[in-house]
Amino acid sequence: MHNNIEDKDETYTILGPLESNPANNILSYLTPFAAHLLNAKVGDHKDFEINGHKNDVTITSITAASI
Repeated sequence: MHNNIEDKDETYTILGPLESNPANNILSYLTPFAAHLLNAKVGDHKDFEINGHKNDVTITSITAASI
């Protein structure tokens, strides 16, 4: 996805809570951030706030996780 606030591309993997590793951008689907991205489609713009932190992203690619 593209972080529109910081003008940079970012990659996240969304898995279950046991596989999460936030330091490596592997998030649990239960986290608020991941929940905002679930069911998104390429080209979607997501603008949301979590704990006072604004997020403004555009989904640029979606691929299946390789585990």
